[in-house]
Amino acid sequence: MSTKRTLFKGGIILTLDANIPNLDIGDVLVEDDRIAAVGPVLQTDDAEVIDATGHIVMPGLIDAHHHMWLGVMRRMMPDVDDLFAYIDVVAEKLGAHYRPLDMYLSTRLTAAASLDAGITTVIDACHNSRSPAHTDAALNALQESGIRALHMVGAAMDKQASAAHLPGDLPRLAQRWNTAESLVRVGLFGQLNLDWWQAARDLDMRILTEFIGDLARLGPEFAKPGVLGTHNIFNHCSRVPQETWQLLAEAGVNVTVNPRSDALFGFDDESFAYQQAVNHGLTPALGIDLDTAFVPR
Repeated sequence: MSTKRTLFKGGIILTLDANIPNLDIGDVLVEDDRIAAVGPVLQTDDAEVIDATGHIVMPGLIDAHHHMWLGVMRRMMPDVDDLFAYIDVVAEKLGAHYRPLDMYLSTRLTAAASLDAGITTVIDACHNSRSPAHTDAALNALQESGIRALHMVGAAMDKQASAAHLPGDLPRLAQRWNTAESLVRVGLFGQLNLDWWQAARDLDMRILTEFIGDLARLGPEFAKPGVLGTHNIFNHCSRVPQETWQLLAEAGVNVTVNPRSDALFGFDDESFAYQQAVNHGLTPALGIDLDTAFVPR
């Protein structure tokens, strides 16, 4: 099989790699889906050449937390400043009526917008997995978009929804999607349900938890060996007491903060979750979170 080569020529190269210097003007050679070389002037006779003059060439951005199923609700609620009023609209009034087609269209729209913004990898926090058909629709949208994604399957937020298919649907999803060559994989949006966590861990899945310290607390059962670990992703992590930060740090969990939505909904306080994570030796990631309550500037 022949190798496809693409040469990005004459761009401003930001490598984001301490061992490879940035270049004011340089080239990047890509072979199939891997960066093969970076340099001031690269020569190759059989590559497709893309003129990158005046453009930044850099690795794709990572969005570590995004509710991609909200794509069709973009900018609908710019003035919302109360979390529960927000949930009432997006979950009870609108999300409750989502068909698999709506899930597909929303997820595909968000994926396209992400790629257009230079985001090539995303954690899709789906708290509207209403049925296996809804999940399949979202996963198909991600695969067809070409984005790299970790789709976190979670119970729907509205009171009408059933979560009877979870966590029982996880083995089917893991077998279909969690392969070495797949750009799209599946994890669990498990909140603090330890039975669900165990089902996910048995399948070597990542586990996502939305975590605001004064709304959800970790009981002593979470300090038991093996419960918390690198398979866990905790999002927001605002207003978290110091003893909980210590527990998270000792377990080596992953932490994501969402600067815009954390401020918009008043989740954060003067302790600043990002800095707290750094202070405890963790490496926090950044997430966009949602499109519904943001307006362009």
